[in-house]
Amino acid sequence: MKKGQVINQLTNAHQELQEVLDQLSKSNTNYLKIKCGGWSIKDILSHLIEWKHRFVSDFDEILSNSQKWEVKIHDQNYIEEVNQQAVKIAKQKSDDWIYQNWQESLDPVIKKINSLTPSQWQTILKSTLFDYRYHGALHEAGHAKEILAANSARPSESGKI
Repeated sequence: MKKGQVINQLTNAHQELQEVLDQLSKSNTNYLKIKCGGWSIKDILSHLIEWKHRFVSDFDEILSNSQKWEVKIHDQNYIEEVNQQAVKIAKQKSDDWIYQNWQESLDPVIKKINSLTPSQWQTILKSTLFDYRYHGALHEAGHAKEILAANSARPSESGKI
């Protein structure tokens, strides 16, 4: 797979979530507080910011032939720790800060992908870095599906998209 294809897939997933958020914001000014399971949309955005930061550092771990990445990505304690940290950050930051940082969170990933040499890119492609799916889609698109489903299951009609 070419870099451009991966960047397009990641960008499309990011845009899919952006469209859901745009729709929600038109009908509910407090949309970041809507709950999806145990998390608010703000928590989910913070979670995505944190995982994208980790995603960029994962490239370096993979390229250094570190086995740490493959071990930690399958470690449920590590995953839960990252998720808890993200929710903690969401509680400490303003809605605007979280939203703005989420909007910009894909930029470092794209920059990192574009900086890789062809040889480095082939090493990355041999890893399972791009294999993760959430609700059958790339991470952000999966959360978009989750948010849509949670919103349509809400009992109140006000604020629904």
